[in-house]
Amino acid sequence: MSVFLGVPLPDTELPTVQFLILAEDQYAIGDVIDLGAQTTGLVENLNMRVTQIRSSHGELITIPNSSITQVKNLTRSWSRVNFSIDVAYHTDPDHALTVMRAVAQDLYDDPLWHDKILAAPKILGIDSVSHSGMTITTWIQTEPGQHMAVGREFRLRVRRALEANGIEIGIPQYYSLDGAMKLDSHPILPLTQRPDDRNNGDP
Repeated sequence: MSVFLGVPLPDTELPTVQFLILAEDQYAIGDVIDLGAQTTGLVENLNMRVTQIRSSHGELITIPNSSITQVKNLTRSWSRVNFSIDVAYHTDPDHALTVMRAVAQDLYDDPLWHDKILAAPKILGIDSVSHSGMTITTWIQTEPGQHMAVGREFRLRVRRALEANGIEIGIPQYYSLDGAMKLDSHPILPLTQRPDDRNNGDP
């Protein structure tokens, strides 16, 4: 990586941060960075004054280096797929975890994808249990910048595997106040048949 150093001229009064970005090699051309509310994208140009980023929508965004206060480098050394999915509460958790592990291992063993993945994927387990179901989280460490392609392929395979194994995604469950019945199990009646619309003797 090239490191650029410079000394600001008295009449420019450039902030030190503009030099630190380059001198500390915080990011370089070709990196994908996250600048928070400013933008996220691929660094296409970088100099002493500005950083130019290509967004996912194809826009070329120019940002003064002096306005950058925090940088997340998403592709330095390696990248990661951080994938979480909710499965239905009534799902057998052991079965769901087994299916997820099989999908992850199959992806890792696939010659078309193996070289893009640096280590065997990790199924972290069930991160939460709620009225929406159980949340299962997976981490996949990839080559720099490959996390988006690997993530898309993994999500596609998970979708197919869930259907093939009869595993439903999590859906929020709602109950009536007396607890006697789930609200989502009540039939939806036409407006003319709803209790509020019954004739109470009014003309």
